[in-house]
Amino acid sequence: MKAILQSIFSGLLLVLIVQTANAQVVPPEHLAIKSANWEIINELTYTMDKEGSFIPVFSKRLKDIEGKSLEFKGYIVPFKTAVNHQVFALSVLPLAQCHFCGTGNIPPFIQVELKNPISYTDRIITIKGKVKLNPADVSKLEIILEGAEVIDSSN
Repeated sequence: MKAILQSIFSGLLLVLIVQTANAQVVPPEHLAIKSANWEIINELTYTMDKEGSFIPVFSKRLKDIEGKSLEFKGYIVPFKTAVNHQVFALSVLPLAQCHFCGTGNIPPFIQVELKNPISYTDRIITIKGKVKLNPADVSKLEIILEGAEVIDSSN
């Protein structure tokens, strides 16, 4: 989890530097995307084990959606610096609204594993894929959308 957060933070930092260098206008404040599926994702909690590691706790509703194909609208949060992305995080807030800055909690996000890569965009995209819960592999996020496809990237 720590490596993933460091990777997200590095990508976030690079994009923010580029956006700051190229932009003369402050990006608008966005409201978080809300949907029934994101509400379920937001039920993910953590407990700490004896070694001090965080262990994901999946609610009943999260367990109920495992293996189901669901749609999510959100913003790409890259894991690495690149033009095209096949594996990335999807968030309810755009990258320009730093998840790690300011007040409030880190918003919910999921790992997306696309069948085919997509070019980075700061617009809302719609993704559909099969939900997989990941309780143990710390190299990935706790909730993964496998075999995902882009339904709409024109928002």
